This record gives sequence, C-alpha cells and structure tokens, in this order.
Amino acid sequence: MKHPELPLVDVGGQKKNYLPAELCEILPDQPFRGKLTDEHTANMITVACQPPNVNGNAIVTKGLDELGFLHPGPALTSFGVSIGPHMAVVPGRILPKPGLKYANNKSASIDERASWNLRDIRFAVGARLDKWAVLLISDGGRDEFRGPQDPALGPVINGFMDMCRKSGMGVGEQPPVVAASLPRANRADPLRKSAIASIRETLMTLKSKPALVLVMLSSGDKNIYEGLKHLCDVYLGVATVCVHVAKIRKEKGQLQYFANVALKVNMKMGGVNHKLDDRASQWLSAMPTMVVGMDVTHPGPGSARGTRECYFCDV
Repeated sequence: MKHPELPLVDVGGQKKNYLPAELCEILPDQPFRGKLTDEHTANMITVACQPPNVNGNAIVTKGLDELGFLHPGPALTSFGVSIGPHMAVVPGRILPKPGLKYANNKSASIDERASWNLRDIRFAVGARLDKWAVLLISDGGRDEFRGPQDPALGPVINGFMDMCRKSGMGVGEQPPVVAASLPRANRADPLRKSAIASIRETLMTLKSKPALVLVMLSSGDKNIYEGLKHLCDVYLGVATVCVHVAKIRKEKGQLQYFANVALKVNMKMGGVNHKLDDRASQWLSAMPTMVVGMDVTHPGPGSARGTRECYFCDV
C-alpha cells in the first residue's frame, strides 16, 4: 500500500535538500527573503521610518550586540580587529529654505520641518480639465461605490471638482462615469490579466477618448495598478490618476486628500503647481545647469521572471 506523498521543505544548499516539515525548526530572528504581503510591508516601513538619532542609537547598541561586535570574540581579536562603539562624525550644514511662488506671485512660507500650508493657495499655472472621465473599479472592496448611479458618488466628484477650481484649475462639465467589474483573483492568473482586459473593455465604451481618467481603485492590488498604468500609458495613450476609494470618500481629511490629488491632476494636464522665487533659483541660471532626478527599481522577491532593474529619469 502506497503512502500519500507528504509535503517536504527545501532547506537549501548547493543542491536541493528536502526534509519533512515536522523535522524542521525555524530559529528566531531569521531573515525572510520571500515577497512580503502589503500588511507586512507597511509594518516594516513603520518600524524602519525612524528619526536619525533613533537609528543611530539602535546601531551602536542593539545592532553591535546582535552582530556580536559589542564584545568581539577570538575570531576577531586574534587578527587584531576591533569595532569602535561610536559612529563616524560627518560635517554637514543646513541649507537655506527655498521660497515658493504661486499664482499672482503669492508666496508660501516653509517651516523648519520643510512643510507648508496650501490653504487658499492657487497653482502658479492652472491647467484645464475639460475632457475627463471617472473609472470605478469593482473588485470586492467593502468601500466600493455601487456603480455610476450610487448617490454617494456625486458629492465626491463635485467636491473634487470644487477643490480643483479653488486651486486655480479650469474645470468643465461633469465627467462621464464608467464601472469595471473585475473577475476575482485566482492562482491561474497571478498578474490579473483578465482583470486588465475587463478594464480595457470598459474604457473602450467611452464615446470619446478622455484626456485623463480618475481611477477609483477598490484595493491596493499592485497587479491591478501596474497593469492599468501599462494599459493606459502604452496602449491607450490616456493619462490616469489613481486614488483609493476608501480614502477619497472618507469625510475626515477629505479636503486635504482632494487637494493632494488636484496637485497630480494639474501637473498631468500641463499646469505648474509652484515655482521657486528668483532668489532661490539664482544658482540655476548662474551657469548652464541640468537637473536630473532618478529612481532605480530592482526586481524583488517574487517578481515575474525576466524582470530587470529599471531607471526612470526626469530631466
């Protein structure tokens, strides 16, 4: 009589080394090299996002101790190696705060925390938002609108349009609203290609091609976001701004959220949010200068096969 095959664990090595799970034990403080869930990623960022003094203190106390450098053993001392308990001191300086200008040369002051209030501020150059649409993503989220006729949707769209106007944009008529009901996620389609096909079909129902689509996402599914961006940027040639429906319809902090989204919309429509004042930008015109901003992404654990690192440059 054959025994059913039991799941085995590949414990690694130069060759595959399989052991029964009941014989394995995971020691504490082991690194996890797989793909984290969104919840775990958010928790990790919360822990990692600490002030410099907190990180520095953790390195010279807990860090040195856990790495075995606080009291080095014979493996290091026999070679005359010692680890200092203090971090290197690097000279630095605080740069002067830049000045920002908005419409009619109105200035906004920046505080010591490098933040500023945009209340009653109008964009330096307000764009026109005439030909646009709203796409509702239905993917099982609890905060989704029930469709284009949902009575709760109108106040949200009107509130966002009012914020765009207050910020200096020219906004036309009410946009058309369409809804894409996505097929549920399954293991046979990890990249949600069928869902992206459904989004494409929905967008093609619009009578005319919009200049911008405001997408109300149901959840934080990265495959939906990335697939939708690729579809609209590469194939449809339509600018998109994505928002989480749970955030844009939440009354607490809604006006601030509207303002943050309006910043993105104004830029995508060709507007200018703010300018540096003449004093802050003198160094740019002192000699021929090129400003380059670069983001570098590396394929992480669980990335699709064939993914390569990418460089995104803005000049």
